[in-house]
Order: sequence, then C-alpha cells, then structure tokens
Amino acid sequence: MTILKVATYNLQSTRPNQSDKQARLLRREGVDICALQEINYNNYRFSRDLFNSLNGFEHGDNKFSYCYFGKAIEFAEGSMGIAAVSNYKINNTRTIKLYSEDAMPEAIQKMHYYYNLYNYNKEETIKEFNDFNEKYKYIEPRIATNILCEIGGKTVSFYSTHLSFETKELRHAQLVQLRDILLNDKSDYKILAGDLNVDQSTKELEFLTDKFTIVNGNNGYWIDTFVGIDPNMNVNSVDNIILSKNIKINNTYKIDSDLSDHLPLIAEIELL
Repeated sequence: MTILKVATYNLQSTRPNQSDKQARLLRREGVDICALQEINYNNYRFSRDLFNSLNGFEHGDNKFSYCYFGKAIEFAEGSMGIAAVSNYKINNTRTIKLYSEDAMPEAIQKMHYYYNLYNYNKEETIKEFNDFNEKYKYIEPRIATNILCEIGGKTVSFYSTHLSFETKELRHAQLVQLRDILLNDKSDYKILAGDLNVDQSTKELEFLTDKFTIVNGNNGYWIDTFVGIDPNMNVNSVDNIILSKNIKINNTYKIDSDLSDHLPLIAEIELL
C-alpha cells in the first residue's frame, strides 16, 4: 500500500509571489507532488531584477527535491508557465500544447510580441502592452506538463495544467484533449492536477467521471479554492485533481492562506 499527498496551487502571477512561504505551506502538510500555476519565470515583470516564482520551491529550507517548469508563453523578457514539484525523482518530462490561442488566431503574433516586450524597467513597453490589451481580444496559450515518477515500484504519471477561462466551450475542448491523453497513457497510475477554471458550473467535469475520479466535488463535496473577487464566476471550486480509477481518495482539504488568490487543494491518496 502506497499513500501520497498530492496538491495543486495557483501562485497568482499578478503580484510578486512569496515563494518561500508558499512552498512552506505545502512542505508542512507533507505534500509529495504538487502542480503549480501562474509562474513568472526569470522575467522583469515586477522590478529591475529578474523574478522567479519557483525560487522558494527550488532553493532554501522549504525546497522540493525535483522541479519541472513548462513555458506557456514568453513574457517580460523571460516567460510564464506552470510547473510540477516533487520529492520523488522525476524520470521523464514533457510539455504538451493545448488548444488555446488557436481559437483566436488573428491576435497570436501581436500577443507574443507585446508579452515579450513588456519590461518593468521600460515604461514605454508597459504602455504598449496596456494599449494592446485595450484594443485586441486574444487567448493566452495553455499547456500541460507531464512528469513520470517511480513510486513503490510503479510508474505514476502526473500532469499539471491551467485551462482557459474565456468560455466553457474552449475549456471543454481542452478537457477532451487531456482526457484522451490520459486514456492513452500506459502508466500504472495517472493524475491530472491544476486550475481548471471551471467557474460557470460544477457540471463541467461530469463527462470525465465514468473513467476518472474527481477529487474536488467527489460525492458532491465541493471546496472553494478561489478566494479573490471575480463577478464573472458562478462557482469558486475551480482547482481540482483528477485520478485514474485505481487510486483511492482518503482525504481532501484546502489550506487557508493569504499568499495568493487561490488556496492549495490537497488530496491524500492511496495507490491500489
């Protein structure tokens, strides 16, 4: 019998993350593997110095043993994306492009240009970025990352993702893509964790339940993990963990904190 604690945590990219404190939240709970979203990675978003949301997860007293970052888009002369951190050795990694900015192709080139141009130290680039945001509608690129870890002699395939917020239809296309990837994954155990942005209805994930177990919402128990203010959202239980059917849920809970506009979602699971 192998018991793990897995988690997902949106770090909130719009303010400088206190990454050491964020990592400490997870470490003191004994989290083994966690999906992280909204990561500023070595960019000039906030100051004259390079900023990296993963610093506290990769260095210092609260670091995890292994980390894999996936770039979603270049930003502020660095990048933004998602990651997975693990205390188990990561044996293989990959980044998977999800259907996203292709839904609004007319803005793709400009979006990439102005995102990369943005620099806190250059006021004119911030103005150009803001002007672009006011003039154009666009969809940020979305990805999933995948890491493989050997745990108890079995392969655990762990996916991290952050889905689009714009429409249910776009999210559904991404969820279908991820469902098919999981179904074709031959690993012993499969886990998908992330900010799924299913903010309009708790029914958005129902089509997955015949093949997978949904952690947030299991047996009708929903946990609100978004604690910000967004009048466009109908539900706040947007962060989730999806498990292959051979994984049992022992416990699910959130960690209260003011370090982000999302709370970490934790699941204690058992590999059967």
